[in-house]
Amino acid sequence: MRIKKTLVLMSIVLVAILVFAACGGGAATDEPATTDTTPAVETPATETPAQTEAPTTGAGERIEGGDLQVAIMSLPPSLTMLRNDSASAMFSRQVFEPLVDLYYSATDSSLAPTPGLAESWEFVDGSTLNMTLRQGVTFHNGAPLTAHDVKFSIERSITTPEAAVVTEMISHVEVHDDLNFTVHLHFPFAAILSNLGHTITGILHMDSYLEDPEMPIGTGPFMFDYFVIDNYVRLNRFDGYWGTPANVDSLTFRLIPDASIRVIEADAGNIHLSLDMQPAQRRAAEASETATLLRRDNLSMNYIGFNFLDPDSPFANPLVRRAVNYAIDVDGIIDAVFEGVGRPLQGVPLSDVNRDFTPGLVAPMPFDLNRARELMAEAGFADGFDATIWYNIPNVARATIGEMVASSLRQIGINVEVEGFEWETYLDRTGNFEHDMFILGWVSVVGDLDYALYPLFHSSNLGPAGNRFGLQSPVLDDLLDRARVEIDSAERVRLFQEAMILLDEYLPMALLNQGETLVHVHNSVGGFIINPGGHHNFARVFLTE
Repeated sequence: MRIKKTLVLMSIVLVAILVFAACGGGAATDEPATTDTTPAVETPATETPAQTEAPTTGAGERIEGGDLQVAIMSLPPSLTMLRNDSASAMFSRQVFEPLVDLYYSATDSSLAPTPGLAESWEFVDGSTLNMTLRQGVTFHNGAPLTAHDVKFSIERSITTPEAAVVTEMISHVEVHDDLNFTVHLHFPFAAILSNLGHTITGILHMDSYLEDPEMPIGTGPFMFDYFVIDNYVRLNRFDGYWGTPANVDSLTFRLIPDASIRVIEADAGNIHLSLDMQPAQRRAAEASETATLLRRDNLSMNYIGFNFLDPDSPFANPLVRRAVNYAIDVDGIIDAVFEGVGRPLQGVPLSDVNRDFTPGLVAPMPFDLNRARELMAEAGFADGFDATIWYNIPNVARATIGEMVASSLRQIGINVEVEGFEWETYLDRTGNFEHDMFILGWVSVVGDLDYALYPLFHSSNLGPAGNRFGLQSPVLDDLLDRARVEIDSAERVRLFQEAMILLDEYLPMALLNQGETLVHVHNSVGGFIINPGGHHNFARVFLTE
């Protein structure tokens, strides 16, 4: 295995939708809401359901092995897993494994927690979780997986800023023997199983990491082979894998930033799967005779955020924020910018793919310029005011959204200028509340309501941590805090419902659309299933001829 030591200097090619430091989420019990008052956290682990369906079957006769070529728009800036950009998470999903697996199939988007490296678990109480590892699991270097590796990996993540939103509730891990350990929490946290299924909690081999932190040694179905910066990452099948070995001999992630080129390469059969497909390439991909465009609703959402930290800002007035919501033609944006990909959000700031989503909770605001003008007058801004809306360069979609929204807002008296900034500058300045409005997205990767709401709207996350709105509400904080520790599923969902109704009153953002994942798949590929959280499992995939 080879790796270049200059890896840490690799530049990040940024994705269109921001994924923050945990990308995981919570629901009252990690299971659908129920009226049963039995604490859901006491439910023991069950085996992962079999995968029975896949959207792709392959056009020819199945072949053994082969090199699966996957085109992506950015390569991981780090191979040691504790990064939270989408490219790093995609790599980590293949090489490292977490204690908990988040189940999905072609027809099931629940991401329900099921056994991963931990074969079973039991809650002693809301803040004490006993877990048992599978026997016979080995790392890629042949070393056995032990509870000491778990303790090292989890406690390392606790002190890593990018993992904090996933593991901040964990106090420490207590090792009993090589297979048994206890995860101690600072407070009861009902979504801990979902968080322990996040890629950022994957288990490292302690001794190998301490010897060389740049060498990725995991237990996953693929093992690291070679990395050429700004070109490709190659992984080989791990024949000592504890589960079903990967179908292909190797997996190569190829950097092709231009989505149009990815379509051409998939059509020609030079690559097998093209990830990160953009809506602008949808029609070209759908017209292909040699490849198929797969689509699936995902856990992402796009929004326009307001800065109302300054009480003297016009956006500190909730009537102004509501007026802006009425003035945005979301359907027009979806058609013009996203080429019909995605759907309007349903009145709440999260995708309806999240577990325990409640439909019809809040009525979406229609596009209505007259109503927007009435609200502006009611707010005392009948003559309007000047403002800016920011986006990150080079995100063309967000730039176009900014211009479309600015055009609409000028019709209700808000004279908006659209400004773009490089990614790090953009995050720094919005985190410092230098903006009026900004365009961003959020992905609740583990499908849980806690992660969908807490990082964005709790006052403890004010600024760079996620709450770039300046929202500070003791009432909302209390609802989110109570939902975090509530172990009764029905009550936890009720608390989140109250929080979302309150957010409709505060309106920290203008809601745009929830996303779809687009993957262009060559017709020779079988067994591929889109993960609604974005962390696809390529071990299932096979090739045909």
